Amino acid sequence: MPKGLYGGFKSVASKKPQVLWLFLNPGYKTVLPTCGFQLPTSDLRLLTSDLLKTDMPKPLDPKCQLCAKLPTSQAKVLHGTDGDGCWNPRICHNRRSFYRRRTENNSKIDSITVEPPATYFAVLYLYKEPGDKPLHALGAELWLGQKPICRLEPIHCFGLTAGKIRTYTDKVLQAFAKEYGVSLYQYKDMFEIGSSHCPVRPCPLHPES
Repeated sequence: MPKGLYGGFKSVASKKPQVLWLFLNPGYKTVLPTCGFQLPTSDLRLLTSDLLKTDMPKPLDPKCQLCAKLPTSQAKVLHGTDGDGCWNPRICHNRRSFYRRRTENNSKIDSITVEPPATYFAVLYLYKEPGDKPLHALGAELWLGQKPICRLEPIHCFGLTAGKIRTYTDKVLQAFAKEYGVSLYQYKDMFEIGSSHCPVRPCPLHPES
C-alpha cells in the first residue's frame, strides 16, 4: 500500500481505474483500497470527509483502561456501591473486555519504557459508607513515583471528632515528611472505600474475625 497521510486520501495514477487509498489511525481500522473511477478531486475529498466523520474513534478513558487490568471482584469493590459508584454491570463487562483485547493487540506494537519523574506524594484511604456517613476507619500511604514506600496501618475512628481526625491526618503527613526528609503540604488524593472492607482487626463489622 502506498504511504500517505492519516485521515487523507491519495490517488495512484497507474492504470485505469484510479485507486483511492484511505489512511486512518493504524491499529484502529483497516481500510481497503477503493476504486475512484476518475472521480473529481472535490468528490474524493467529500467522500474522505464523510468517512472520517463516521469512523473517527472515541477517545480512550484512562479510568477504564486501568479498571480492565483489575480482577472483576476488585473492580467491583473500587467502582461499585462501596467505591466511587462508577460500576455498571450492563456495560462494564463488555467495556472491560474491549479494553483488554485492545491491550493485547497493542502488545504487538514496539514499545519503549521511559522512567517517569520520581516524586513523593501521600494518599489517604477513608473507610466509610457513601454520603454523609461517619468515618469508620482511615489509612494512608506515601508513594515514590509508581510504588508505595511507607504505610500507616489503618485505624478505627470511633469517637474522634472531625477536628481530631484532621489533626491526626496532618500529623501522619508530617511523619511521612520527616521520615524521608521531604516536603509534603497535603494529600495528593483521597479514596473512599466501603466500611465493609475495613482491614482493621478486631473490627465490630467483622466479629467473626
